[in-house]
Amino acid sequence: MTDKSAKKKRTYPMLCLVRFLFTALIVLLVFGPFLIYRKRVLPPGIRLNRPVAMNATGAKLLIDSTRFDPSTEERVIQQEIFDAILDQIRSARSCILLDFFLWNGWQGKAREEHRALSTELAEALIERKRVHPDINILVLTDPINRMYGRDEEAFFQAMLQADIPIVFTDLTRLHESNPLYAIPARTFGRLLSRWPWFCRESEFRRFPHPLDATQQDVGMAQFARLFFFKANHRKVLVTDGEDGEWRAIVSSFNPADGSSAHSNMGLSITGDMAMTIAEEELRVMEWSAENPGCVLEIEKGQYRMTAAKVRAALDVSEGTSADGEILPVAEWLTEGAIRDRVLTTLGEAGEGDEIRIAMFYLSDRDSIQAIKNAARGGARVRLILDLNRDAFGRIKNGIPNRPVGSELMSFASKHEVDLVVRWAVTHGEQFHTKAMSVAGVGEGADAFICGSANWTRRNVGDLNMEGNIYLAGAQKVVTQYNVYFDELWNNSGGFDCTAPYEQFAETGWTLFRKTWIYRLQESTGLCTF
Repeated sequence: MTDKSAKKKRTYPMLCLVRFLFTALIVLLVFGPFLIYRKRVLPPGIRLNRPVAMNATGAKLLIDSTRFDPSTEERVIQQEIFDAILDQIRSARSCILLDFFLWNGWQGKAREEHRALSTELAEALIERKRVHPDINILVLTDPINRMYGRDEEAFFQAMLQADIPIVFTDLTRLHESNPLYAIPARTFGRLLSRWPWFCRESEFRRFPHPLDATQQDVGMAQFARLFFFKANHRKVLVTDGEDGEWRAIVSSFNPADGSSAHSNMGLSITGDMAMTIAEEELRVMEWSAENPGCVLEIEKGQYRMTAAKVRAALDVSEGTSADGEILPVAEWLTEGAIRDRVLTTLGEAGEGDEIRIAMFYLSDRDSIQAIKNAARGGARVRLILDLNRDAFGRIKNGIPNRPVGSELMSFASKHEVDLVVRWAVTHGEQFHTKAMSVAGVGEGADAFICGSANWTRRNVGDLNMEGNIYLAGAQKVVTQYNVYFDELWNNSGGFDCTAPYEQFAETGWTLFRKTWIYRLQESTGLCTF
């Protein structure tokens, strides 16, 4: 044997060992984070079902409607939610609590000229604080409004100077919406955070702002946090009025300038339910404020002092009597409890019932199956779905609603059931409503649910934070919603509001491809819906 052959024979085992160790290292880096990951225990105020008996006059439906007039080729915008929010702030006596997901002036590629919602809301709060310096105002919002860093809008700083503390939700306390990305990112992010170029926003901004190109660039850590795809998605206002009665507005409305033309829906609720919502919102603020980086305040302890005063006001408030009226049951629902209520309500529907669903995103598999079951049970089911094509000046691909609409219509044809889908016709804005009514055949059978939650894995699967109101026996609210829904369905008044399913139906390879993309995204969380 030559020296060269002998040397090669001696080095071969070493090369095999090096390859094995390198492969093992790669496998460990890829799969290790998933092996050590432990799912968090959800904090207080999550996945709630708080039932309250209330006066039949204690709930009022609020509608934001954007319709297209073909004769003028312009949008006709009629809004109630934001005006009701401003009126409620102006009439608040001692406490104002706000919890909104999007609260910013960003408008993406398309500039809306309708209304500067973000600054108008901030100015209303500042003015109320100026007129009544002793009023206690608490703001809870999502960290997307500071771009997951310290980039607060100017109006947030103005509110801060007016002695209004702001709490940004601590999203790290929630379950991971996008685990394939989030679990490794959490693990290796701790290592990357040691490097200044990764975590110092002021010095190392290399990425364009993802939501508005006119804003300053963002840092690497800010950009990386975007792909966790998790949020406090609630839209809630609670106040105690000058008459001493507590009021809440729960809706799908965001006070964001880019959302100013969206169609939305909400409920104004008075009495015990409003107090229940305030108590649970305080819980969320408390555990978010445990992280000092989530609190903006002029002086240390300002938030806790304000929160203590609000809690004291709730403790001394007397419940609202509902005697002498038919008592619908109202439920404050959050996260997974919303799905539970939807499935129960659809499961109870049957022959002679009419179900009307207006939805921005529909993708949750359990909810889709429940819709099918209700139709097979004899209920008449009608859905108005957003086309999922307009998103702040960007054109989307129609997922998930286009493949879901196809699935439902195919089911209806195959089983010969009364289930029909129509598309909301939008022109840059979104059909952002998330609501359902069930008009029952029996007395007191009418049911209604609306709020912030889309029917998706992220929204009703204990991932995003959501807030909805459910009403049973609220005939007046159901009737008002049904009239509005039918106007859209029938394109009343000469407006272009909805289009038949066939006009935007997906077929062939496009449908096949989008269906599998949607199913993959829904099951893994690799999406924004």
